[in-house]
Amino acid sequence: RPADAILFERGVLTRLRPQDAEDFVQAVADNALHLSDWVPWADDPQARQAKAEGADADWLADRAYVYALRLEPTGQIIGGLGLYRRVGEGAIELGYWVAADHTGTGLASAAVSALASVAIALADIERLELHIDQANVPSSALARRLGFRLARVYAYDPVTPAQSGRMQVWLRP
Repeated sequence: RPADAILFERGVLTRLRPQDAEDFVQAVADNALHLSDWVPWADDPQARQAKAEGADADWLADRAYVYALRLEPTGQIIGGLGLYRRVGEGAIELGYWVAADHTGTGLASAAVSALASVAIALADIERLELHIDQANVPSSALARRLGFRLARVYAYDPVTPAQSGRMQVWLRP
């Protein structure tokens, strides 16, 4: 498993624990309009709650490792990042979101870079994936900037009006 806390130059990722659920749900709710184009569960109160409440069980079962993004260890939650074991043996998917008032500041790049380094260092991981809708240009630019390579694009059924129905899979290494 990865570490419970990951310090990086711009902040800290802390394992999402049950006592963080309310703050996590509120942070997503506060950013639902900003996130809902790419994060379908962002504007669904029940889905937000389920995501927060399920994080601990997912961690213990080695299904997913969800982190709260903060500027300091006890600070306000301003984003979420996770590693998800849903893309096959030897691989892990990284997903992320950052509060609207922190986009364009380099914080997302720094946080994703920190978690990517941790993911690649896991003993059973050979490949890290980012899955990004083709229309989400800023996230594709982040992947490219961090040295991921576009491996393939596949069609899927979009669930939000902004989604293109074309999913990019970015790989590292």
